[in-house]
Amino acid sequence: MKFGSYLIGFAVLAAAIPVAAKVRFEAYEARNSVVEGQGGSRTQKDGVDFWTMGDPPRRYQIIGIIRDNRGTGVFHGNAIGSSGIAKKVREVGGDAVILLDQNTALKGIYSQGQATADGNQASGSAFAIPIQERTTTFVVVKYLEPSPAAP
Repeated sequence: MKFGSYLIGFAVLAAAIPVAAKVRFEAYEARNSVVEGQGGSRTQKDGVDFWTMGDPPRRYQIIGIIRDNRGTGVFHGNAIGSSGIAKKVREVGGDAVILLDQNTALKGIYSQGQATADGNQASGSAFAIPIQERTTTFVVVKYLEPSPAAP
C-alpha cells in the first residue's frame, strides 16, 4: 500500500504546480540595434531559429527581449525550442531568438513520508521533490538583407 500513497502524493503535487510558462516580451530601443552576426549553433521550431550558442551569421536587428519563467519538472518542458516562444517571436515580428541567459532557482521542497510501528519494530519511508523555477532570457531578432557593397 506504500506505493499507492506515493502515487497519490505525486498526483497531488503534479496538480498543484502550474504547467504553463510565463512569457514576457520587452521592446528593445537603441540608436543602432543592427548587428552583423558571426555564427553559432541553432535549432529550429515552428519556423523560428533558436540560437543556443553564438548568433546568426548575417545582419539582424534586435527588436526585444523575451523572458520565460517555468518549472523544471517533466510537465513543464524547455524554453529552448518551445512552440510558445516561437509563437511570441512571430507575434512581435521576429525571425529568431538568441539565448542570452538561463538560470534555475529553488522555490521550495515538497516532501511526504510515513512510518509504521508494530511492537518493537518500526519502518518508514519518505521522499522529497525540489520545486524549481527556470528563467530563460532570449534576444529577439529580425533578419535583415545583407548590406549593400561599398563602391
